[in-house]
Amino acid sequence: MLLQSSVSIVNPGNVPNQILERVTAEQRKYNERYDRKHYEHEGFRVGDIVYMRDPPKHTGEPVKTQRKYKESYVVVVAEVLGNDSNRVRNIDAEGVRNFSTTAHVSQVKVYRNSVTDDDDGTDFKDAGATER
Repeated sequence: MLLQSSVSIVNPGNVPNQILERVTAEQRKYNERYDRKHYEHEGFRVGDIVYMRDPPKHTGEPVKTQRKYKESYVVVVAEVLGNDSNRVRNIDAEGVRNFSTTAHVSQVKVYRNSVTDDDDGTDFKDAGATER
């Protein structure tokens, strides 16, 4: 009794086309996944106030509870360079050493004032008001 083989014979001329189609489909999927997670940074302008990232200090204690951004000073964008880099310097303050350095957008975070001024002078919605 002869066993039938489940292997199909493939035309060798179609193999490169099949490989190309599969690679193209995988590249398309990869690009879609990347585009879903990637966002363009809106950029900084000269004069924007930003916080600089503070790398963790390895002292034997957990680094998870250490602050992520330097709070001792706030820096200002002095010049916008290419490739998502900015020249930053600290705000002139008495008793603080002046410095200027370059920083990538991933190392700085825009300072946002917690109190915003509205036209009517109120900062929050009325607690008793209902939204419709």
